[in-house]
Amino acid sequence: MVSTLLWVRSLFGILVMPLIGLGVLLIAYRGSRWLKDFSIQFLGVQACISTFQQVGYLFTSPTRVYCKSICFCPIGCGVRQFRS
Repeated sequence: MVSTLLWVRSLFGILVMPLIGLGVLLIAYRGSRWLKDFSIQFLGVQACISTFQQVGYLFTSPTRVYCKSICFCPIGCGVRQFRS
């Protein structure tokens, strides 16, 4: 719950993320062997796809416009910082 409050910004995320965490814990402790296997494979594939989609972002350099460097906010909030 503390992690959710630190990292999630929206009210929807603050409400939903703990529910997802509880669902994962419920599967871990009460789920059948098949459900546990399927769930861990599903989460692993989702993590790999997410990482693969963001590989280009990880290796981008700052953009230069009119001899100024633009550094975009790493969390995608759209804030731009101009540096000479």
